[in-house]
Amino acid sequence: MQNRKLNVAIVVGIFPSISETFILNQILYLIQQGHKVTILAYSEGNKEKIHEEIKKYNLLNKCLFYYRKDKGKVHTITTFFKMIVRNFPHLDYGLLLQSLNFFKYGKDALLLNRFFEAQFFIPQNNFDLIHVHFADNALPIVNLFKEKRIKKIPLIVSFHGYDLRPDLLNSYITTYKYLFNYTEEFTVNGPYLYSLLTSIHKKENISILQVSLDTNKFTRNRINKEENSALKIIFCGRLIPFKAPNLTVDIIDELVNKRNYKNICLHIIGDGILRKEIEEKIQEKNLDRYIKILGALTQETVFDEFNTADIFLLPGIHEPGTNRAETQGLVIQEAQSMQLPVVVSDAGGMKDGLLDNITGFVVKEKDVIGFADKLELLIKSPNLRKQMGIAGREFVIENFDKEILGKRLVEIYKTVLDKIQ
Repeated sequence: MQNRKLNVAIVVGIFPSISETFILNQILYLIQQGHKVTILAYSEGNKEKIHEEIKKYNLLNKCLFYYRKDKGKVHTITTFFKMIVRNFPHLDYGLLLQSLNFFKYGKDALLLNRFFEAQFFIPQNNFDLIHVHFADNALPIVNLFKEKRIKKIPLIVSFHGYDLRPDLLNSYITTYKYLFNYTEEFTVNGPYLYSLLTSIHKKENISILQVSLDTNKFTRNRINKEENSALKIIFCGRLIPFKAPNLTVDIIDELVNKRNYKNICLHIIGDGILRKEIEEKIQEKNLDRYIKILGALTQETVFDEFNTADIFLLPGIHEPGTNRAETQGLVIQEAQSMQLPVVVSDAGGMKDGLLDNITGFVVKEKDVIGFADKLELLIKSPNLRKQMGIAGREFVIENFDKEILGKRLVEIYKTVLDKIQ
């Protein structure tokens, strides 16, 4: 099994997706190692704005998109025949005939409902395993296993956060009942998500596999800043409650208006439902000279912002009502890869993505004074910022680089297959 090249199906909600680079990293690693990859996507993403690697590796031609029956009968029937003709040499005839069995499925067979439910598997791809990202994307496949409509294929499911909300844990016992029964291995992106999953699923088939990044891309280009230029603190993330971008205003208020640090600025990268509230808060505290909301930026512009920043700040919280929190926060590793000291809260899994007091600081959730204290320490000490920045990049290269975690992914695949054989 050690050197065997695998035939892997990667199941995602949408492809291509600009925001899910970590999935792309896994796909590219598998292809570069000689494994065959087929992408099964429930929705088609924007093909105009795509990563260059998608073009380079011709990934759109390795993708099967799920057809949804919402375009009328004629279009549905036409699509049915196109799929049959396109895959004719490699059809799973047993599954095809079963899906069209009127005596077993009645009207569902005639309306092609059963055919389209199983459409990913009508072409006979002979997958060695299926790896699904986000648990809800696995449920239709699990249902096919449960109904014995397709042969059981080893299944790996990766939880990423929104599919394992703390306030819904009890409901997941029912929702994910068959998922737990039919999945060989689960992966989670850190100890925090691991604790949530093990609270409802006690089995030992859970591996920690962090979300990766390409540390060669996230590399700092030293720029000589003007001697009296403002020290730049940066926040990057959606402007939503559990990321707590509104708290950054309170923290800067403490530094500027109460501790008299006038030569600093905060750049907020991102957009979301809290934007208006943050803008009003900035005006209310007379901080418009010190805080800029840049909105959603292209990756290239984000690089530029990180490259001229001095400190990264992410004061996330447990969201009121849902108790949801950041599970990993890949942007924390991206910042460290670019040699920024990071200051984050202890909410969720953020604290597991840095070395406290070595590559940055972990502060108690919602502790504005505590955040200001750590930022003040970094503001006053350029040497500490540099020292933490160097240590942060080393830490991320050793623990979060796509090559390191790509190898770990293949190890998980092969361990699963070894157990079955």
